[in-house]
Amino acid sequence: MLFRMHSLTTSFQMEYDEFARDVSDIDDLNSVLAVTDILISDYSTIVYDATILGIPFISFGFDYDTYRDERGFYFDLDSGFPGGALRTEDEVIKRIDELDKGMLREEFKAFREKYIKAGGHATENVLNELAEKLKLE
Repeated sequence: MLFRMHSLTTSFQMEYDEFARDVSDIDDLNSVLAVTDILISDYSTIVYDATILGIPFISFGFDYDTYRDERGFYFDLDSGFPGGALRTEDEVIKRIDELDKGMLREEFKAFREKYIKAGGHATENVLNELAEKLKLE
């Protein structure tokens, strides 16, 4: 299990060993994602990077309700993320087993189709969309 702290996190108490390794000093997230089978994150946008690569993710937020009420989300993660946002470690363990069995495959496919527009021509697409928005104003 690889553990990478957010770059703005200054302290976190965890013991590392041969099973749990700290890779927080690796700046290139792509190299970490390249060896990732399942991403466990909180509410980070890294889930979109994982989605581009076809890596299933688990949104684990033990503080989800407080975070939602105090800071808010762009959309409801419980209905927007495949499998929702989990709040307990037991739910995470169960979800890992489900993902290992191929469950939620269709939900991840739908999430990717909704949020990841890939296929080249990114600059052209952005410029066209910007031009359209500028016409409206």
